[in-house]
Amino acid sequence: MTVKELKEQLHQWVDQGDTKILKMLYAISKVYFTEKAPVTEDSPLYRLVYSSIRNEHCDQENIDQILESSVKNNPHKDLTGVLLYTSDRFIQVLEGPLTNVMETYNRILKDDRHGGSVIRYCAPTEERYFEDWYMGSKNIDKKELDFDTEVSAEEKKIYNSLADGNFSAYKDDSIRMLKTFLAFS
Repeated sequence: MTVKELKEQLHQWVDQGDTKILKMLYAISKVYFTEKAPVTEDSPLYRLVYSSIRNEHCDQENIDQILESSVKNNPHKDLTGVLLYTSDRFIQVLEGPLTNVMETYNRILKDDRHGGSVIRYCAPTEERYFEDWYMGSKNIDKKELDFDTEVSAEEKKIYNSLADGNFSAYKDDSIRMLKTFLAFS
């Protein structure tokens, strides 16, 4: 995203009076644009959820490459998450230290396999929802969740329940966003 596009987006949010998003962006920018502190075990944990429009030329092979790269690179960045996709949209959850989450998201923005990316949720969190997934995935057109990293049988049951729309155990807005995505897919 260019600086011009970012300014236009910020003006749009101001015009819409979306103060929740503005406050969130302000809090993130204060941390992200200050001198970068080294990521430690004490670094605050964040969850970011974004959605984007899948490029019509992005096929399953491209998605498999995204997932393979994520599974390879995310352990070194202490990132976990899940990528949900349909024939024309993506929604992804990234969890980890704020600096690593934002650096990864900024790299994702430059990927031409999708466009129109919008952050739907970004906030500190006390726990990871996808702590054992360096990147899980779900093609919404399929009936079962694909597990690209090792998870226990109990976790598989929980995540499949999540993919089936059972969000009763989850309390924050990021999961509500996933539920909305699944409902309209």
